[in-house]
Amino acid sequence: MRNIRSYPTLPTALLVDYEDVCGVLRARLGRSSSADAAFTDALEALVSLLQRQMNAQVVVFNVYADQETPREAVRDVLALGARAVLSCENSQRNASELELAMDGTALLATRPDLRRVVVVTGQRLYQPLLRRVKSEGRQVVLVSVEALRNRAAVLLDDQDRVMSIFELVPDAARPELAEAAPLARRDVTYTTIEDDGQLKALEIIEEFFGQYTEVYLTPLLRKLSDELDDDTLDPKSLISDLEEAGAVYLEKRRGYPHDYTVLLVDGNHPDVDRIRQMFEDYEDEEVTDEYLSPNGTAVALSEDDDEAYESAA
Repeated sequence: MRNIRSYPTLPTALLVDYEDVCGVLRARLGRSSSADAAFTDALEALVSLLQRQMNAQVVVFNVYADQETPREAVRDVLALGARAVLSCENSQRNASELELAMDGTALLATRPDLRRVVVVTGQRLYQPLLRRVKSEGRQVVLVSVEALRNRAAVLLDDQDRVMSIFELVPDAARPELAEAAPLARRDVTYTTIEDDGQLKALEIIEEFFGQYTEVYLTPLLRKLSDELDDDTLDPKSLISDLEEAGAVYLEKRRGYPHDYTVLLVDGNHPDVDRIRQMFEDYEDEEVTDEYLSPNGTAVALSEDDDEAYESAA
């Protein structure tokens, strides 16, 4: 009789930033109910994948959300076996993010049996928490709406895994997720950036917004204006030059009452990769409230500002 080799299961903590994920999906879809339902399906697929393909024994399954999360969405999450941790965002901005980070740190201290920590997020990368997980010899699985731009940002290695939420559910089963997925870049030509002003602009973007997957254009332009020490440099022209070099690109997002534009940095560009290596051990610059939305992403101060830029570009 053939011996069937069995592998030990790995005690796993699954920590889900529901508020952040659905916030990003709603911004892309413009439909709250579709975003919540699509993410619940993706979450169910993730639990199945962890158990069936990654030998996970999910011993902690926490979902962090705002108290204003629709009751039906919370009920669907609970049906998956999760524990809902509801925070009041009105009294503390990014309360769900803080709850997840604190709980994750506490678990490392109180659950020495944990061998793997899975963090599901929209754009927040949870660098301090994931670095702590790594330093204690636990495996990291990071699942995000956007593909992680730089593995080195959280010191991930080949023992860890980075996944996109859009990998979890077939397009035919959830066309909403396919609709919300970031557009793939095709036929991109990278050219070397030699201009000092453009390189300085990339450094500013990484220093002040490097922890975000995408940045609203207007506050970015303002920050460039504040930080550039040469009055002859025009932030809008620098962004256009960087886009032409393949280092950054712009995408439209759905919004109310107006759509808006975000900037994304292409981590495959050699100059971008070099600058990110410079900041690998850099403690993230604290972005002021002026530049943050309620879900922690950098945003324009008003839709009118974005419209003004669009008309001038």
